[in-house]
Amino acid sequence: MTSSTLLPALEQSKSAYYDSLIGPIPCKIDSITSTEPQDLRPSSRQQVTATVTKEVRGYKKGAKLTGWGLDFFPRAALRRTRYCSYIKPYQVQA
Repeated sequence: MTSSTLLPALEQSKSAYYDSLIGPIPCKIDSITSTEPQDLRPSSRQQVTATVTKEVRGYKKGAKLTGWGLDFFPRAALRRTRYCSYIKPYQVQA
């Protein structure tokens, strides 16, 4: 088993977060397209479309979001501590 299989994966039809300036926005991934599907690293080569699942400040439930693979991350990749939150490494499966 390699270390890449242990990383959380951003996949279509799975729950994720959108990385915004006001904090993580819960969403569900609708589609992921990539110019290089064999490359699992999050990058600007992946185009992600998602639907917001919970209303958070300016983001309404049901709103569509579009961005790069770097803008979205799987829920398992979010690490919260007492003083801060950070995003652990993850992979993108197009």
